[in-house]
Amino acid sequence: MSESHITGSLGSGESEASTEGPKCYCDLRAKSTIGRQFWGCVKFKDGGHCNYFAWRDPKMCSFGRRVIRQLQAMHAQLLGEQSAWESNERELRHQTEVIVAMTEQHQAEIINMSE
Repeated sequence: MSESHITGSLGSGESEASTEGPKCYCDLRAKSTIGRQFWGCVKFKDGGHCNYFAWRDPKMCSFGRRVIRQLQAMHAQLLGEQSAWESNERELRHQTEVIVAMTEQHQAEIINMSE
């Protein structure tokens, strides 16, 4: 799984620049933080930073990746089912409108016939 690269900044609890971490958009080694670790541009405090940000989470195990793929497949299937239900609902609403209009027309005809 690849690390995300979204705009952000370093928080408190910064550690020293790493020789092992990714390079930021300034082509410098990013800093890692303490706590929920993330990488950020080493020039953040200087104000000339590039807004590089990436979570420093461990790689996911194969079981976790498999579960996520299964959940994504289930989500896609449910979206398809939802679409079908919504289509059925639209059709039933249309049919209901037609039946109501026909009923009103027949009621009007019955009233005219009884006069």
